[in-house]
Amino acid sequence: SRAPFSNPLLSGLPLAMASPEALRLLQEAVLAILSITSSGGDPSGKAARNAWGDLKTGVNQAGAHLGEVMAEVTDERSSVLGFIGDFGAGVKMYRAQAEAMALSLLKLPDWEAAANRDPALKAKLVQLGKKIEDKFGPAPELPKAPEPSASPVPAAAAAAARAAEAAARPLAVSPVVAPTAAAAVAAAPEPAPAATPEAFVPPPRDIPASAPAFVEVAPRKPSKGPVSSVASAADETRNMLRSGFKAMADIHFEIEDAKGDTEKAMSVFNELAPAVSRAHFEYTRHTRPRTDLNSEDTASEAGTPHSVPSRPTFGFETDYLAETLDGLAWEPKAVLKFMHSLRMAKRIHSNRIHSVATMLTQISPTYRDAVRSDQFLMKWLGVIRGESEPLHLVSYGFASSLRWATWHAGWHWVHRRRNKTDVSEKHHKIWTSRKESLTQSSELPKEVIEKLLDAAWSAVQHCVIQRWPEEGRGLRQTMMSWIKPSDDEGPLKDEFLEHFQCIEDSKALQESLCGDLSWMIWNMAWHVANKSKNYSTDSQQALVRAERHLQRAFRGVNQWRGVNLGGWFLLEPGPCTHFWEKLPPQAKAQHCEWGACAALGPDEAARRLREHRKTYFTKEDFAEMKAAGLTHVRLPFGAWCVVGPRPGEPYVGPCLDQLDQAMNDLEAAGMNVLLDLHGTPGGENAEPPCGRKDDNWCSQHWSAEESLKVLGIVAKRYAGRSCVCGIGVMNEPSETHPAQNLTKYYEDAVEVVRRAGMRAGSVAVVLPIFTEYRIGEFLGLWEQNFAAYEDCVFDVHFYQCFGRVWSMKSLEGHMEAAKTREATLRSLPMCCVSEWSIAFPGGVAPSDEVKLKETYKRFGEIQLKAYETATHGWFFWTWKDSAGIDWNLQECLKQGIIEVPKGGRDSDMYRP
Repeated sequence: SRAPFSNPLLSGLPLAMASPEALRLLQEAVLAILSITSSGGDPSGKAARNAWGDLKTGVNQAGAHLGEVMAEVTDERSSVLGFIGDFGAGVKMYRAQAEAMALSLLKLPDWEAAANRDPALKAKLVQLGKKIEDKFGPAPELPKAPEPSASPVPAAAAAAARAAEAAARPLAVSPVVAPTAAAAVAAAPEPAPAATPEAFVPPPRDIPASAPAFVEVAPRKPSKGPVSSVASAADETRNMLRSGFKAMADIHFEIEDAKGDTEKAMSVFNELAPAVSRAHFEYTRHTRPRTDLNSEDTASEAGTPHSVPSRPTFGFETDYLAETLDGLAWEPKAVLKFMHSLRMAKRIHSNRIHSVATMLTQISPTYRDAVRSDQFLMKWLGVIRGESEPLHLVSYGFASSLRWATWHAGWHWVHRRRNKTDVSEKHHKIWTSRKESLTQSSELPKEVIEKLLDAAWSAVQHCVIQRWPEEGRGLRQTMMSWIKPSDDEGPLKDEFLEHFQCIEDSKALQESLCGDLSWMIWNMAWHVANKSKNYSTDSQQALVRAERHLQRAFRGVNQWRGVNLGGWFLLEPGPCTHFWEKLPPQAKAQHCEWGACAALGPDEAARRLREHRKTYFTKEDFAEMKAAGLTHVRLPFGAWCVVGPRPGEPYVGPCLDQLDQAMNDLEAAGMNVLLDLHGTPGGENAEPPCGRKDDNWCSQHWSAEESLKVLGIVAKRYAGRSCVCGIGVMNEPSETHPAQNLTKYYEDAVEVVRRAGMRAGSVAVVLPIFTEYRIGEFLGLWEQNFAAYEDCVFDVHFYQCFGRVWSMKSLEGHMEAAKTREATLRSLPMCCVSEWSIAFPGGVAPSDEVKLKETYKRFGEIQLKAYETATHGWFFWTWKDSAGIDWNLQECLKQGIIEVPKGGRDSDMYRP
């Protein structure tokens, strides 16, 4: 049994009562059950199963003291019994256990009386099994719902009338309640600790030295017995939070000095978690309107039906808990990073720790702001929103499902106009399935989702009718479908705009998100209509715009702003000159990792490479990057680092232990990582960046099959890392590779990565387009099968120092060329610039040192302005490089040549 739980609610209980563990489990289980039942959650879903596990374990541990414990825990007997009935009915394999659980509670007089008072509850329990039926008798007859009266209005006309009425009235949006299922996860029984847990690494201390660890609050005497009033509930919760946060604030410094005491940190978390769960439950319960949106009582004084009800006034102060939390806690980012560090050391408790951190952000505006201002925390905790705040982002899954629903609706109408009934019905069935799935989502209010789907239906009808008009056939119809934008009007377009006006008026979504979803739908509708008429250019442009709006609805204004860690797990002379300088003359003469390793011999190469990989980049480097405003790094590695060298290759590997340590250090520093398979088996080109300079190389040397194997291993190994933002499938494929071969490999790579556990919406798959002159070729192939590219990113490299074409340009010509990058990036559906520098060809940049610095600074500013328009972001090449300051971001930052943009980018920079 673990140490007694220090909960003020439990003070004064007799020592003979059941163990504190039973009290904790039952209290948290009941809080989770009330959250599920009050918010209309799924009684057989994951949250319900977690609550059921806690309830069953707590009842078993309480034993003979069950009556005393349950009297202390709750007086919501009907709700708990109703949950047991619903759970047993919904999950048949647990029906016998649910019956046994209900019988145990019904032995308690108060619980039996509660069931006898409610015929509906009694009927629900009787359905669990014969033993309860023997106790209560047959299920009582419940009053039947009145039969709908016959109407002389035909069904189709009635449906049309209802649809018109719904479109005309204002949208009534149910309040979006922060998910309370996390309360059940937070209190889930802890599994056995891992055999070899990772060491707990406390986060960097970012609390001012002069700041107190916590703010003292005069405690009130905790009540004994059940909490009977809202005010006392708030007081008890306040005391619980105070105790938990004081312990966390104290232990933070103690652990930091002791270099990590994982078990002590976990014990403090176990004390804080139930307090946060209770605060979350109280906050959501007492800030939720209790009026039915569909009842006539919700009408405003002006008589408008279905208006949004005003928030009711309670004795409970709705900001009380948030203010208390903000007052008791030390720096919010430090609290959340403390939890993330603990999560890394205790991976078996990952979900529970994540749930508690999420609940903190839901009840505290200060914590929400802390997450939104830190991309590392944003990546870990996802989209965060308060109780009454409009949504500013949606998940990738939701946005993608809405896009696909629109696509199938469009093709349904196209084939309907073509009189292809079978194909039309096929798409309509998929549209209906997508529609049902979306309306069941809890991500947005149901009314908003229905309006989005209505808008999509109107949009596709409008676009298809414009391209396939009723009047005329053949040439006449084709000529009528050539419309100008000024002629693109009609009642269905008006309906589309009215639906989104209702959504905007509801204030459920921020204006930017509302706009992105509307234009995503509109452009997807036009893509289908144009595709059906073989208007290839218009079709592709509409699809690109739809994808960019989807990315902004999912990503917002967050961006990858990063640097490459070149020369670490794949050697190149420039980025790691200090390594080359120490080599013997024969090895020093080589210009690639292959040549250096071959010259050194296997033993000496292994010794030198292992030491280099251990020391080249340090925690101090990562801290300097973070302080400069960088949020991401791109980590290039060779395939031999993962699976070892192929027969006959001189490379040194595998070195997964060192790659693991690099990931640990980067995650502890708060950096997000783009893993990049920089050197594929056989090489993707003949140049040193892929590991070997080989004049005899040809495209047949590259092995796509072995490359996919490496990607699968890496993806599976790092799928659970919250710091991983993307995985690159290769670096710079030679232009001798046919585009069809590469896109086949890309599509296979996406499938391998997703199957390994890196899911769309969590990790992007990065696909290179090299060089930029092949963009049009790849865009055409992408459009043909864009369904295979869920959450993918096209990667381009922009250098203006290689090749004769750049040597012929003047300095001003280089500046103007850099400005054109913005238009190039806007032509791509999803993109990042994973390599760029401020290097010029020889003889272009001025020789005067002052003028050269000014030129570099201007060149960097122009490029950064362009690269901020990429949907995902950019990475400078590289952090340190002896080839010159134009390749060395560390020195550029020190000398003020490059300044990393701060905060979220301007949304206008992100438009299609």
